[in-house]
Amino acid sequence: MDIKDLSTELSGLHQFKTLKPEQLEELVKQANVRSVEASETFITEGDEATSLFLLTSGAAQVFKADAMGQPTVLTRIDAVSLIGDQAFLSRNLGKRTASVRAIEACVLVEIDGNQFRQFLNKHLEVIRSTSAIGKLQSEFNNFHLSPLVRAMSNRRLLDYCERRHFVAGEKVFEEGDTGTDVYLVTDGSVTPDDALAQSA
Repeated sequence: MDIKDLSTELSGLHQFKTLKPEQLEELVKQANVRSVEASETFITEGDEATSLFLLTSGAAQVFKADAMGQPTVLTRIDAVSLIGDQAFLSRNLGKRTASVRAIEACVLVEIDGNQFRQFLNKHLEVIRSTSAIGKLQSEFNNFHLSPLVRAMSNRRLLDYCERRHFVAGEKVFEEGDTGTDVYLVTDGSVTPDDALAQSA
């Protein structure tokens, strides 16, 4: 696959939707093509990230250690997808946030991490879109790794859930309310009113 073909593939991804293919050529001009066999883990959670990957054929799965250290499969990734980009956001300190293994033979285009960092510094809109994707992924991961969901062993529980957003200071529920829902906090934090009163 030549540079123009690769940049066209990238331009179809959400992270790069505001860019033209020719703007993406600088990102892939030194990329390397890598083949990965089924069952091979090519990204390991906690490792320092030196590159990211464009999956051009095959399929992979993302897995992450739960609170007990046991691997939990989170999602499947099919071509064409970008893998490993989240490590290059400043909040992740250059570390892999999950592991990825091939579930069938894959062809990956490996993009140098330093080159990607330089690219992000030139295109802040890519940082914003990558960060937004990462936040949704983090919410999804926290949901599936929560003890509640693991105990229920029902991965389709998400189909019956509603995502709600609360602003700072907004009450989720009040003492005495009829309890009809269970809340799982996937981003941010909540504090009981009595704890707030004690800190005042």
